[in-house]
Amino acid sequence: MISLAIVDESDFLRLGLRAAIETSGDIEVIGDYPPGGETLSEVERLRPDVVLLSMKWPSTEGLNTCREIRAAVPSTKVVMFSSREREEETLASIVAGASGFVCTNSSRAELIRTIRVAANGGSYFDRGVTERVFGRLRELSGESAPNEDGLTDREASILGLMTEGFGNGEIGERMNLATPTVRNNITKIRSKLGLDSRSKLIAYAIQNGLAGD
Repeated sequence: MISLAIVDESDFLRLGLRAAIETSGDIEVIGDYPPGGETLSEVERLRPDVVLLSMKWPSTEGLNTCREIRAAVPSTKVVMFSSREREEETLASIVAGASGFVCTNSSRAELIRTIRVAANGGSYFDRGVTERVFGRLRELSGESAPNEDGLTDREASILGLMTEGFGNGEIGERMNLATPTVRNNITKIRSKLGLDSRSKLIAYAIQNGLAGD
C-alpha cells in the first residue's frame, strides 16, 4: 500500500483529491494539510511514500516546501501539481527534486499513475508538457551554445535563481538588486546566449550546471 499526504490551501480540493485517489485500492491518504509550518513536521512524523504538493506559480512556496521535504525525508517522493501547463513550472519542479508534475486538468488515471511511478522510485511528468520540456533540453544539449564563461558572476547567479523558480522581484530581493536591474540582466543573458525565452534560459542553466542547489 502506498502512503500519501496531500498539501493544498483548498479544503475542498484536498477532499476531492482524497476521494479520487483512495478509490485506486493501493494508495492510502494518511494526511492532508494546508501549506505552512505544520506540513514539514507532519511529513517527518508520518514519512509518507509520496507527498502530492500544490505549486502556486509564480510563488515559490511550493518549490521551497518540495526542497525542504526532500532534504528532511529523502525517502519521501514529491509529486507537484498546478492548474497550468508551463515549461517553467515543470523545469522548476525538476530542479527542486520533484519526482512528478501533473496539471489539475489531467485525468484521474494520469494522477494515479504519477503517484505510483514516484512511489516506486521513478519520475513521471504530465504528457502535455514532458515532450516540450525535454525537447528543449535535447535541443540545447545538441546546440553549440555559447559557453557560460561569457556570463558575469551576477548573471550566472541570476540564472541559478531562475532555475529555482524565483521571479524577477524575488531574485532582486535575494541579490539586493532592483527589479528593473534584474530584468535588464536577464535581457543581456538572453542576448549573450541567443535564447529567446525564460524556459530556454532555465533549460540552458540545467544543461550547463548553473542550476541552483
